[in-house]
Amino acid sequence: MQQIPLQPNPTNPKQVDRKERKNLIRTAALELAKTGKTELTGTDILDDLQRKGINLGVPRPSSVIGTVLSAMNEFERVGANRFKYKESSTNKEQNKESVGAAS
Repeated sequence: MQQIPLQPNPTNPKQVDRKERKNLIRTAALELAKTGKTELTGTDILDDLQRKGINLGVPRPSSVIGTVLSAMNEFERVGANRFKYKESSTNKEQNKESVGAAS
């Protein structure tokens, strides 16, 4: 089976396999959370992936995204298809250090 390089192409979205799909969802969710958007929906992540030209290749992508986020320690389900980023104590310490260094 030929591997397709991971290069976004909005005119021809690339479909991905199961393992790669999980990694793409995890990465997109963490990137969005680290930009300050601490509450995410499956649609937020799906829109981000589509902007990058990535097609998850499943009939119900928001359901797949919800399943992946539910399994992540970094997120907590707060409603139907809504997840909140749980800032870890390590991240909190790093943020305190960077704020203290900036003062």
